[in-house]
Amino acid sequence: MSFSVSSSYTKLRAIVDSASNDALPSLSKLEKSHNSLPSSLPVTGLGEAATETHLLKDLTPGFNGPKTSSNYYGFVTGGVFPIAEVADNIVTAFDQNVQVHLSDQSVATAVEDKALSMLVELLNLGDGWNGKTFTTGATGANIMGLACGREAVVDARLKAVGEVGSVGELGLLGACLKAGIKEIQVLTTMGHSSLYKAASVVGLGRASVKDIATSKEEPWKMDIDALEKELESAEEGVVSIVALSMGEVNTGRFATDGLYAMKRIRDICNQHGAWLHVDGAFGIFARCLPPTAEFTTLINSASGIELADSICGDGHKMLNVPYDCGFFLTRSNTILSSIFQNPNAAYLSVGQSSIPSPLNNGLENSRRFRALPVYAVLLAYGRDGLAEMFGRQVQLARGISEFLSDSEDFELLATRPSQSGEFDNVHIIVIFRAKNESINAELVRRINATRKMYVSGTKWDGKAACRIAVSTFKVELERDLLLVRSVLEEASKLSPIDDPLGAPRVDTTSTMSFGFGVGDFIAVGKLAWSVYKSCKDAPESFSNISTEVLSLHVVLKEVEEALADEPLTESKQRSLATVGNGCQSVLADLQALVVKYESLGSQSRRTWDRMRWGSNDIAELRARLTSNTMLLTTFLVTSQVTVERKLNKFVEEFQDGKHEGSVITVTTVDSLAADERETWRLIRKELETIGISVVAFDANRPFIMDWFQTAIQSGAFEEQGMDSDHESLYSSNISETTPGPLSNHGFPKPDHLSERPLISHVNAQDQASDVPETSERDIYHRQRVRKFQNEALGDSTQASTALVSTRNTFNTKPYQILDAFRVMYDPTHQKPHGTSPWL
Repeated sequence: MSFSVSSSYTKLRAIVDSASNDALPSLSKLEKSHNSLPSSLPVTGLGEAATETHLLKDLTPGFNGPKTSSNYYGFVTGGVFPIAEVADNIVTAFDQNVQVHLSDQSVATAVEDKALSMLVELLNLGDGWNGKTFTTGATGANIMGLACGREAVVDARLKAVGEVGSVGELGLLGACLKAGIKEIQVLTTMGHSSLYKAASVVGLGRASVKDIATSKEEPWKMDIDALEKELESAEEGVVSIVALSMGEVNTGRFATDGLYAMKRIRDICNQHGAWLHVDGAFGIFARCLPPTAEFTTLINSASGIELADSICGDGHKMLNVPYDCGFFLTRSNTILSSIFQNPNAAYLSVGQSSIPSPLNNGLENSRRFRALPVYAVLLAYGRDGLAEMFGRQVQLARGISEFLSDSEDFELLATRPSQSGEFDNVHIIVIFRAKNESINAELVRRINATRKMYVSGTKWDGKAACRIAVSTFKVELERDLLLVRSVLEEASKLSPIDDPLGAPRVDTTSTMSFGFGVGDFIAVGKLAWSVYKSCKDAPESFSNISTEVLSLHVVLKEVEEALADEPLTESKQRSLATVGNGCQSVLADLQALVVKYESLGSQSRRTWDRMRWGSNDIAELRARLTSNTMLLTTFLVTSQVTVERKLNKFVEEFQDGKHEGSVITVTTVDSLAADERETWRLIRKELETIGISVVAFDANRPFIMDWFQTAIQSGAFEEQGMDSDHESLYSSNISETTPGPLSNHGFPKPDHLSERPLISHVNAQDQASDVPETSERDIYHRQRVRKFQNEALGDSTQASTALVSTRNTFNTKPYQILDAFRVMYDPTHQKPHGTSPWL
């Protein structure tokens, strides 16, 4: 059987689609990936199929998450739009070398030219940018910017003294000697490190880069008066390049604050013959924000960039196209060709054309078709679609800034709110530190050790600081702000964390520091559905287990909804995290087994099936799936939200006369005292008839007791005829302002519970008749939930039996499972130190 590229893409997509939202892989996965690397070149190749398995199974789990996570905030790393990923696959599939414009042979150079033109339109730069090209990134583009500046200022001096030639022809030393130049200086403010690298590469030297900042408080801002004095007082033989940052990498702030400042700098450069270069890296995209009052300050700060002689920026940041992709723009195409042309290569020559050959206006001769993903993104989303994304990124950065500014634990750096209380100057960068020095020293490590989000470390005013850079298209404001806040709040309180690069290592796959939230269960639910589809379409040995996978998927969705309604105690969060990690682990193991099977040739598959290889693995996986499903179902059944919904339903039925002879009819507030055991025993028995099991009752005893006492006091259980509005008041379609029927009797809803309409998580029978069973998941959802409610957890004895069956199949020690169960039932339970109840 020949190797199939399409099959590999399918497997790869399954892995990417099921990836968690964690920003970093666990340390155990990283170690496993490192250990899988060969010690040397194999004498006999492994073959394509085995190599594919190694790539997909061993290496991909060790990659970080700038593409797969919405919370990777390091290095201003954008994600990858789906359409950009498609385009990049096309680039590889057709492998175009975009170096010579051959219009009768390939459309590639025309596509690149069109992509660059549309990019100029997006950035509102106007006409006249005749020299433009894609580069590997802003580093390459900064090299081009300084090379063009060097060429321009030297050429001007050569002409002034009556000499001919250029740096490209004569070399830097020869041209400067003829022109009488002894120094080329680069004047900037907080220039990016790549600017210093570029100065080194083009022969100016890193020492030529000089900082002209306004003040210590605003070191990113160009002091225009100081710039003018520097150019006026320059010694004879000193020429200059002015480089402005838009925005500065640590703060995101801009070197100028508007069009007036840029016009003044332009006039000064013209007067003194200086080249004006703008490093637009990511800040240049502030020009593309929605034209609303919310973003006016940023748009104004980025105005005037079109006055520059050259501009560079990154596509793989804000545009969310794959690495590597930068761009360079200049108004003169001739200056590009004077530096980068390929002379004496007849085989690279073409006739006259409006589209120059890229190899003559850029650093590279051999060039990847990196323009195609940019072309695809610009075409797919247009000006408005991209503006909306840029706006979400800014809003998240500002939300984080507001949280940090109000926090007692953190200090927000480099910005402060305006008089109106808004963070108008915040673009996508947030820089901050912990107020506690000992915590601040390890803050970056603490945050990144969670693996849930990733930040960069930096320095500000000589002290350690953290930097968050929001540049992914996946931003969801409320979700991401909640995650960032929770991680930072926990990081500010934790005890010191072990160094992740040394022993002991923290395996965050098996032990989560911050619980398992809604986002985590969404990710695990997606993984469950992906694995279910893989198993369902696989041979019999795998399709048989798909039932258990679908069961787990159903309950995961239920838990996801329950978490949105009910805040959890810290102990319950930890217990649920243990179960959630177990779900993730068993699904990942099952997926790996399926991938392994699918990677085999047809003969190997037949042998596998005949010998029933993997049967023991599948049996173990089935047991683990069932155990995790039952644990999650226990959480659902004992959920306070679920219990409250059933109690509200009980009131409705009582007032409809469906509970004649109920113990409630002879119950008074006095008889509901905590020590009236017989009354509570009868109530508990009656509640079993409406689906509140003994386990659920015991887990929520204080809440249920308070609920009944308040209900009796409010008259909710008085025997009376209902008025004509009964049906509308007590409809199952409960409005947001009336969360339950008790609201109509002045019965207050507990403050800590959500005001959202309650969704049936477990007792699907209540609503099944009203919802058409239109899909396989819908039908199976009801069947499984009813089965778990009625059979698996009918009483505490069966729950205990389920616990025992979990002992050897769950991914933790038996006494830890027992404690997880106990905490779910009884939040006050504490694990005995140093002892195991199983021993």
